[in-house]
Amino acid sequence: MRRTVHGLTMAARGSNLAQVIFGLVFLLAGLTGMAALIAVTYGDSAASQALALRLGLTLSLLLSAVAQTLVLLGAWLLWRSNHRER
Repeated sequence: MRRTVHGLTMAARGSNLAQVIFGLVFLLAGLTGMAALIAVTYGDSAASQALALRLGLTLSLLLSAVAQTLVLLGAWLLWRSNHRER
């Protein structure tokens, strides 16, 4: 007989924990990327202005899209780990 915790088998609980960990990692990576882009774009220092010009519009938009995708993926993984099939 398999051991269960709150109706979940231990294997399901482990995959749920993995979803939470990966969800948090993706969410934090995306939020950090967006915060860095905002700091570079709106920064007043010469270094941030130089980096903003070096990145250019295309690369800035691409990095923003990647960061937003990471946030959505992380939020989805966290939601999915909380709303498991019953």
